[in-house]
Amino acid sequence: MADAKDWRRAFAIQAKADLTVRDVLCLRPEVEECQQFHYLQMACEKLVKAHLFTQADVPKYVFTRHAVVAKHLPRIVGEYYRRWKRKPLPHAMMRRMKALSREIELLAPAVKDAGRKQQNCEYPWEGPQRIVRCPAMDRCTSINLNRDYEGRLLLQLLPEIVGELCDSD
Repeated sequence: MADAKDWRRAFAIQAKADLTVRDVLCLRPEVEECQQFHYLQMACEKLVKAHLFTQADVPKYVFTRHAVVAKHLPRIVGEYYRRWKRKPLPHAMMRRMKALSREIELLAPAVKDAGRKQQNCEYPWEGPQRIVRCPAMDRCTSINLNRDYEGRLLLQLLPEIVGELCDSD
């Protein structure tokens, strides 16, 4: 099996590619918002998995779970914020970053919040009164990355974090 460095780099490169596609989609007004969120969710998941491969003990679930963003992304962002600003992410901002990370995680169709959430950014689902809906018909999330500081911070730091993970050895 390939070593952790190879897996880290591959996940980081793919996360970078996903972020690039998201950026391109954001420039196209005819593209449904769900597509932008789909690539954001995938980029965040791969970024987290790349970062997990920097640890001495890589969790076994790294290849099988989609629900990794909420647990790990806030800590990763906090680490990079600390290095960038030379101070920790304030507690209130960290709480909001955790909530934002959970919302991003819930965009994955495999993460259904114990069956309470069918909406996702990729596949159709059955809504109330057995009406079939899809992300292109309904807003798949209430996330507004440009409204809140944490969203803007995340969008600013993601390329930096991914770039560092791509380049580190």
